[in-house]
Amino acid sequence: MPETTVKQQNLPCRAVALLLRDRHGRVLLTQKGDGWDVTVFDLLVAGHSHEETARHMLRQGWGLDGPLRLLGLIPPVPEGPNSFTWLYEARIATPLAKEVARDTERHLLADHDELQGLEAHFATLFTPLLLRLVRDGLPQST
Repeated sequence: MPETTVKQQNLPCRAVALLLRDRHGRVLLTQKGDGWDVTVFDLLVAGHSHEETARHMLRQGWGLDGPLRLLGLIPPVPEGPNSFTWLYEARIATPLAKEVARDTERHLLADHDELQGLEAHFATLFTPLLLRLVRDGLPQST
């Protein structure tokens, strides 16, 4: 079934989200149509594993082939995509994260405390998925 149909009809689906962090544990966020969100999110294509999809997203979107860490499975989020989302973490070099974050209209590099502060005062600026991640205690970097 086409991805547009799945999204338009809010059908149950599977997805992968990739949380990009620099070596200091800061998270790279991207401004999307409905607010600040994890930088990489995509629906899972039939026949592909969630890990395979996360690796593909990291390679295609960022030209990286580093290790991935599975952080967990997130159930559908109210007012968000009707997806069961596998959340992965990948590291990006700090200089790359800083370079991308220079585009302040589109990207934000934030640490755990900054995310907590933004959630407390500007929660409406987050997508439903990011809001859940921050409120549930975004997994700390290892």
